[in-house]
Amino acid sequence: MILPLSIFFCSFLWIAKLTKADQSDPDLVGTWSSKSQTVMTGPDFFDPLNEDFFEPDLPGISYSFTDDGHFEEALYIIKPNASVPHCPKGFLQWQHGTYSINDSKAIILSPIKGDGRQLESDPCNNGDHSVYTRYTQDEVMKEYAVSVDKYHGRYKLQLYEWDGTPKQPMYLVYRPPKMLPTTFSGASDSNQVQQKRWLLKYIAPLADKHTTTIWWLGLTFIAVGSIGYLIVS
Repeated sequence: MILPLSIFFCSFLWIAKLTKADQSDPDLVGTWSSKSQTVMTGPDFFDPLNEDFFEPDLPGISYSFTDDGHFEEALYIIKPNASVPHCPKGFLQWQHGTYSINDSKAIILSPIKGDGRQLESDPCNNGDHSVYTRYTQDEVMKEYAVSVDKYHGRYKLQLYEWDGTPKQPMYLVYRPPKMLPTTFSGASDSNQVQQKRWLLKYIAPLADKHTTTIWWLGLTFIAVGSIGYLIVS
């Protein structure tokens, strides 16, 4: 019987939390952003008081870590739809909380329940509106590596997800980190999921503006695959 991946993840999370943990690593402290440098933690990505996201120009990820065990993450993700290229999904995700590093150098991220937010854009199913909800996702980074990138000459952070999958490499942008307050005074009732909707002029770009790029990338992959097949055969 094949067990679901969620069971493996929960088991890994439980084992990671049982392992003795330290608060921080000086090399990890700071704000890190993926290559596009358009996604950054802090007030330029999310406004918790007005419950507003600010859409970056390009997708990417950003993580911040303090020297006293706090973290913040900002994610702008576009998920292409291979079968329907003009129907990608867009996600803006933000959360913060505490983190620890165990003896095996795994990073355990424990977000504050009820503080995180997600804005999901799915134009083909939700029309000209996107759905705004609370978001909480425990995370375990199986390992991480901080190095100096030989090409860019900058500090680089490579995080690996719980199953060893590498995330996008990130580069140091701020030290000390650029973050929102580690306590979220603007949070309302944490037991109530809120939904918020914006008009098409604000939301549609989340997914729609990347449709052409995704479509051309899909054609490129198909073309490369076809050429490879002809060569092999």
